Amino acid sequence: MEDVFINDAVEIDTTPEKIFEFLKNLKDDKSYCAWQEGSIVYAEEYLNKELHKLEFKVVKYADNKEIVYVPTSRFLRRYVPKLP
Repeated sequence: MEDVFINDAVEIDTTPEKIFEFLKNLKDDKSYCAWQEGSIVYAEEYLNKELHKLEFKVVKYADNKEIVYVPTSRFLRRYVPKLP
């Protein structure tokens, strides 16, 4: 049995003023979900004891229902098969 470590971090590339302005103007689930689109998701995982680092861009977010993301790499977008 191997140890499994899960880490989570959030980086927001903007000013604190813009974040608080966004939070102050939240009206409904739709306005919150729109903020998620365009976010970059960074993942690291070991496959066969080799570390792989991946980046994805969120293109659609439906709260508690769906997150659609695509690789930021043009190579991966072109050559990795699409999931059904």
